[in-house]
Amino acid sequence: MGRFSLLLLMLCFFPVALLGQSSVQKARQALIKKDPNAFVQQAHSTLNLRILSREGVYSQAQAGQLIQAFMKDNPATSVDIPQVQEQKGKPHFFIGEWKTARQKFRIYVLFKEINGIEAVHSLEIQSNE
Repeated sequence: MGRFSLLLLMLCFFPVALLGQSSVQKARQALIKKDPNAFVQQAHSTLNLRILSREGVYSQAQAGQLIQAFMKDNPATSVDIPQVQEQKGKPHFFIGEWKTARQKFRIYVLFKEINGIEAVHSLEIQSNE
C-alpha cells in the first residue's frame, strides 16, 4: 500500500504528460491551448515571424506580443495540428490550422538546432482564404 501511495503522490506533483516531451510537442501543445507565452518559451532567443502581412525577426518578448495580438484579434474556435515531422536526421516542423468563426489560417512552425538546442526557428501564419 505504501508504494501505491508514493506513486500517487508523485503523479500529483510531476505532470507526466510534460515529462519527456520534445520542444516540438511543447510548442504544438502551447498553440493548441492558445498560450503564446508557452509557445515562445520553446523558441530561440530570436524568432523569424510572418503573421499575415507582418514579417521580421523578433525577440521572444516581441514575438510573444505579436502572437498574442493575433490570437486576440482572431479568437480560435479550434486549433488543429495534425501534421508533425519529428524524425531523427530530418528538419522538425508542424503544420496546422487556426479556425475562427469567420476565417481559417494555416500555421507553419519550423524548428532548428543551434548550439545543440532545438527550438522554434520560425512561425508563419497565413490566411487560408
